[in-house]
Amino acid sequence: MSTSVAATVPPPSQKITFEEYRDLIKLKVSQVPDLDRLWSWNEKEKLKGFYFGGGAFRGLIVWIHTQLASHSLETVKTMKVPDVTGLLIQKDADRDIYTPDNYKESIKKWQPYANWDVLNESFYQMTIANAGSTLDKVRANPKWVDDPLNALDLLYHGKISISMGSPPFQSGSGGPIEGDSWLGLSLRYLRFTNDLGTVVDPQEGSLDQIREMAEKHANWIPNNTATDLAKFPWGDANGAAAFRIRKALDKFYKSNKTMVAFYQQIKGLNLLPLLAAKHYNIITQSDDYLATFLTSARKNGFTFKEMWQIVQMHIHGVNTAIRFHQQLFTLAQTNEERLLALTMFYDVTSDDYKNSFSEFLIKLLSGPNDLNLSLEELIRLQKQVNRINGNIALKKVALNSAKAMADAIEILKPHVDNPNEDYKKELRKLVASQIDLFTRLPGKTADVHALEVQAFDLKFSMAIKRASVKKASTPEELISVISPAFGNPSVEYLNGIREIYKTQSARFMSMKPTGLQLTEFFKYVSSTDTLSEKTEFLLSTKSKSDFELVLSLMFLNTHPTYPKSMEAVLVKLAPNLLELGYTTMDYNQLRGKLMLPTISDLDSPVRGQYDRQRQRARAAMSCQNFYKGAHGF
Repeated sequence: MSTSVAATVPPPSQKITFEEYRDLIKLKVSQVPDLDRLWSWNEKEKLKGFYFGGGAFRGLIVWIHTQLASHSLETVKTMKVPDVTGLLIQKDADRDIYTPDNYKESIKKWQPYANWDVLNESFYQMTIANAGSTLDKVRANPKWVDDPLNALDLLYHGKISISMGSPPFQSGSGGPIEGDSWLGLSLRYLRFTNDLGTVVDPQEGSLDQIREMAEKHANWIPNNTATDLAKFPWGDANGAAAFRIRKALDKFYKSNKTMVAFYQQIKGLNLLPLLAAKHYNIITQSDDYLATFLTSARKNGFTFKEMWQIVQMHIHGVNTAIRFHQQLFTLAQTNEERLLALTMFYDVTSDDYKNSFSEFLIKLLSGPNDLNLSLEELIRLQKQVNRINGNIALKKVALNSAKAMADAIEILKPHVDNPNEDYKKELRKLVASQIDLFTRLPGKTADVHALEVQAFDLKFSMAIKRASVKKASTPEELISVISPAFGNPSVEYLNGIREIYKTQSARFMSMKPTGLQLTEFFKYVSSTDTLSEKTEFLLSTKSKSDFELVLSLMFLNTHPTYPKSMEAVLVKLAPNLLELGYTTMDYNQLRGKLMLPTISDLDSPVRGQYDRQRQRARAAMSCQNFYKGAHGF
């Protein structure tokens, strides 16, 4: 996919020979007015190693190609060359001259070179090793064109290429990046394709090299942590690479006629996600300009994700970030896009950004909005906020998406770093305020208990237990729900359970619980002391063993007074014991174990006499042995 407009000026190869082209460059370099002093001094001293290069030299190339398109070679030779300022394509581009290592400081003392970039030979050789745009390494003086990467022949045919090679900055092991980076060099090359776009086209395969590097070697690029474009960070390898990328990006941006053209270029080369993720910004781009761009970005072929990445490349402060969160949310058309609009632009953010983002979310969520995000999306958004107010506001919205108690529990997890007591207090208030919602949600016993623990509120616990026991369909489920969620429940909590028991005991008995289930259920309501309730429990048993098990449990906690209470219960139940298989002998045996006086007959005098004879043989069994047999005490 092409990212440059085809050159409109025909190449010199259509008009003159390569030798004539090279000689014309040397001639025109000698005629640049600002260089007269350098060339005359150099001729007088008979020195070598002084060259003209950089942005002004590239401007001279454009001038030569343009003049050759409409004039003869001889005419161009005699034409006056503009001064360096007139040659610059970008007015803030460098004015470069190259000198031997030991002449740099001397040349910088001369006018007009004090404000030029005077580059020594060692630096030039390093740039050759790092490769990049082959045109960038071309330099010339009146006698010689230095072309170490063979760029001149391509230039002669109207082409410009880039060379990646194996420069020293390519550190696959993740070590420090030294010198230039492939990204900085690529951006510089792309800028040249724009600056010289009327006279050259990218060489076939050059743009593919950049795409390949973006796909395979994004990890070689350091994160950008600064915005300075003037002060070079000496002694910091990664900082130096980031600095050069920033400068190259800024000049590449300026080389485009429109913002749309710039972003289409980096999008087409797979550079947009990389630059955004590494936090490289377009510093000279205004907020209003970007806001206008976003309104028509879809029409210009950008996806919503690309729009978000473009904003990420622009962010330079908290207010800017919040402004564009709002605009992106307004422009979003789907739930996925709305979630992306509410995704913070940096993984590591300042407290100011987090606080402002939380305030923005609270305001957004408190009014009409089109949020209809999935549970997973809302939880992800909670984790991002990491602030009490915004996090709680999001949880309140997210709870509306819960389909079961388990969903609600996941939503109610802290999702913030080191939740403090204030956060826990707000979370408990939120849970307690949502009783109506939770009582409607299906859930397991563990879910009920988890919500109780989360709320830590007596009113909430009793409300959710009352709702949940109604949904229980087996004795086991009902027992689980009614059981305490806390290890050491308060007296008020246990009293609340007993009140629920009173409303559910008849239903529990109708479920035909086993003896063990009866004792388990009674354990949580053991302070209930009404004769009718104890009788109801005993009537629900299905065997003698269950009857005796439940009977013993009922009176264990009231041992000092159990004979009187137990006598009242047994007398009331005597007519019903036959259904459990009790004979008079069995019944008196039970009474004897409980230290109660025997009776003459349970059913009839004849049967009673027979049973009394059998009962005498077993009269020695003590109450203590009965308890051991029943409970393993």
